[in-house]
Amino acid sequence: MKKYFISLILVMTGISALAQTDYLIIKKTDGNTIKYNIEEISRMWFEYEDNMFGKPADIVDLGLSVKWASWNVGASKPEEYGTYFYWGDPTGEATKADLSNNNISATQYDAAHVHWGGDWRLPTHAEMEELVSNCTFKWTTRNGVAGGLFTSKKNGYTNKSIFIPAAGDITSSGTRYVGEQGKCWCDEYFENEGNYGYTIYFDNSSCYSGHGWGLGIKIPIRPVYGKKGSKPQANFTVTTGTATNITESTVTLKGSVSAQNVSTQYTYGIYVSKTGTPSSNNFIQNECRNSSSSYQTMECSFNGLTANTTYYYRAYVIYGNNMYYGDTKSFTTSSKQPSFSVTTGDAREITENSAKLTCTIVAKNTSGTMELGMFIAESGTPSSTNGNRMSGNFTGDDTYDLYGTADELDANTTYKFRA
Repeated sequence: MKKYFISLILVMTGISALAQTDYLIIKKTDGNTIKYNIEEISRMWFEYEDNMFGKPADIVDLGLSVKWASWNVGASKPEEYGTYFYWGDPTGEATKADLSNNNISATQYDAAHVHWGGDWRLPTHAEMEELVSNCTFKWTTRNGVAGGLFTSKKNGYTNKSIFIPAAGDITSSGTRYVGEQGKCWCDEYFENEGNYGYTIYFDNSSCYSGHGWGLGIKIPIRPVYGKKGSKPQANFTVTTGTATNITESTVTLKGSVSAQNVSTQYTYGIYVSKTGTPSSNNFIQNECRNSSSSYQTMECSFNGLTANTTYYYRAYVIYGNNMYYGDTKSFTTSSKQPSFSVTTGDAREITENSAKLTCTIVAKNTSGTMELGMFIAESGTPSSTNGNRMSGNFTGDDTYDLYGTADELDANTTYKFRA
């Protein structure tokens, strides 16, 4: 911070000349005035502050557990890089990171909180993950400055977004990756064969939350607004999968659930309906289970369905009083297949050249005309290609007790027959 002093000797001289005036009156830009007794004034000067921390940003509500700043600490608009900080340094003038404390959001080591005041602070690791998980990321430019645009995916907030410039970082060798990489600190560091600070990281092809960078760099801070300890909102990505093993009355349906920020069990499953969009108010069958896992697959079997019928299904999650759904998909059960129970009977009224043959055939799920009868042959297995046939045409599902007389047979000869 720099202060500049300008003497007001001429002003004071003027005041001395106006002996009959008892007060100095200053009119402010808002129209208000301030009055000072001249006898109480010993010296006057102008003071100008060169503030490297900027003014607090506009607040952007993305529908998350906290609100986000529209620009970085030290900036005055979204595309400005702002001030670069070592982790844990609220001054912007330190020569290295301060690791004397961890989880420093809303503490004296938090530059956003110290200089912007109120509920402004560094984002926590969880809040940074929440931002990335609940926003679509797009590499873009604003007023010629490259960076990342984070647009909310939350219902009712899809028109809200924040732009974070690709400010790169500063090392002992100087500034690097400007226009190529974006990084901002969160309030936590970790040790893994060295010290690393959690950041958001993005470039022109990817975006990560919780990315670890060595603490030998200086990078900007993008603050959040809200009390520390605000519980991140639970979020679910529900995917409706494929329909497999489809028969006339059964099906296997698949799906998956990706959960973030859940603290208790949630219920997940698949709704099936014959009409409209499957939901808690519109389903004929429902398969549900409980889980607290961050990722869960599902494979549910349904039976008792009607043949040759189109059904609709979608995966769902119930968490507290909230419902989350995947896309609606459909499948059609197969048509019923004809089935026959065929029983070869016995031979009766056998003579030297004839015999009466019998059989029973039970037909189900048939349509149209069907040929029922028996084959008879002297050797081998009687079939359409071996022997003769006795048959008739029939329609409809029924139990058919058939008989027929085979004549012109050879005497003293063994014959085989089957229905």
